[in-house]
Amino acid sequence: MKKIFTLLLMAGLFSSCGSSTSSSSLSDSITVDTSAVIETDFSQAKEKPAENTSKWTYKEEEDKMTSKKKYFADIEANNELNFDFPYDGGSTGSIMIRKKNGETDVMLSISKGQFNTGVDGTSITVRFDDDKPVTFECSEASDNSSDLLFINNTKKFISRLKKSKKMNVQAEFYESGLQIMEFTTAGFVWAH
Repeated sequence: MKKIFTLLLMAGLFSSCGSSTSSSSLSDSITVDTSAVIETDFSQAKEKPAENTSKWTYKEEEDKMTSKKKYFADIEANNELNFDFPYDGGSTGSIMIRKKNGETDVMLSISKGQFNTGVDGTSITVRFDDDKPVTFECSEASDNSSDLLFINNTKKFISRLKKSKKMNVQAEFYESGLQIMEFTTAGFVWAH
């Protein structure tokens, strides 16, 4: 494109060297040629589609033993929680939904820290959008990991999650009390 323009400009300059044409007519012809090139470029431009603003990530895997599909949806909290020693620094909460062997699980995890759980598990308080807070009972992981909770009543949780744009989850942490994790849940899709 630049080469063509340069050649046209050079040709115009050389052809006007021997003639008595005024510089204004030479300038006019170059302007006309340049605007034609610009119009051609814009006419070929395509509009970019809007980007997906969902914070959800999705994954599908095949179980190597059964050849059955496993499905995952995951989202991280918008905010960081700060715990005292030994978990100094920011800790991020996340929600993972997993379908495996026909069972759907909803898990709440923390990158550093420990949920405060009792023998009978624990409960969390969840607020979807501006609705009233709802309490969900939770169970510990089978390996007793203290950084992971399984949210009971998955159908109710997922149903509310699909309709929400934001969600706040309040959980109790070891030696840190109640803390709130904020999630932007808009765009969640789960058809499994």
